[in-house]
Amino acid sequence: MKKFFATLALLGTSIVWSSAQDSGQKSDTIPTEDEPLVTPVKPPRVVGQAQSKEEFDAWVVIDQTADLDHKAALATEFLERFPESGLTPLAHQLLALFYQQQDEYEKFVSHGEKAISELPSAYVLLTELAVGYAERGKVVKALAIGQKGLDGSTAAEKPGQLTLMDWTRQKDRLKADGHYALGLANLHQSMKAGADKPQHLNESVAHLSQAIELEPGHERAYLRMGRAFIGLKKAEKALEAYARAVAVEGLAAQIARQQLEQLYTFVHKKKEGIDDLIVQEKAYLAEKQAAKEAELKELQNQEMQQFILPTEPGTPEESTPQQQTPN
Repeated sequence: MKKFFATLALLGTSIVWSSAQDSGQKSDTIPTEDEPLVTPVKPPRVVGQAQSKEEFDAWVVIDQTADLDHKAALATEFLERFPESGLTPLAHQLLALFYQQQDEYEKFVSHGEKAISELPSAYVLLTELAVGYAERGKVVKALAIGQKGLDGSTAAEKPGQLTLMDWTRQKDRLKADGHYALGLANLHQSMKAGADKPQHLNESVAHLSQAIELEPGHERAYLRMGRAFIGLKKAEKALEAYARAVAVEGLAAQIARQQLEQLYTFVHKKKEGIDDLIVQEKAYLAEKQAAKEAELKELQNQEMQQFILPTEPGTPEESTPQQQTPN
């Protein structure tokens, strides 16, 4: 659920409604009996804008609701009440990300595709959809939107409510997922390719390496990289990748361990040494993660420096005590 809140922070959605948008606003004059009653004209639909105060108020309630189940229920109700609203793609986007967290793939894709049809630059959703497509072998779709999501996340500007460190951390994770989606899509592509197989495998390794560089604990990237290196007939590199996937100790650890044991036994004709390899790669991961945290900490220090006022010349903080000349 933490990822859901972090993802919403990346969206940075701000909805504004003004009574001036309502072209059918009431006149200050009282109509006479001879004047025909005029039905207020509804403003034209604009994506991202409420068409009435009623829509705006309903969206504010959604935005301010903390409980995720209630938030999703309100978004669903919003779509039913205001099917022609300019805010419907935002409701679909919210529901797509909610259902992704619930592992309801079909609902995630259904709402996600409706959202990006009107929000082509929704880089968070583009990336998450690309990952979903890639993991289910839908290569064409994954490649079609994966690069768009990656380009969008790379160019995205920091939302005002996030610190530079938090923004960089979340942005790097999103970019890592973008590279992972493209890497996995190329891996699937290699299984169908003929003479182009090595090209797709190398492309897969390149993207997965980028994912790992951005997020050293990206276990799925290590797992897929192991398979890519097997395709390239680089067994030792594959063993290294599988051992790192195990060392992360995440959801993919069990399957990575099975792949590692199978390949290690085939290459070395024994099982002794597997645990030593995992320990070695765990130390490597700890070093990479520590370096990543150090980079983020440096960003935090740089941001804090902006709030430190320069000291006036001659103040006690800058004055240097005079050295006494020894007698």
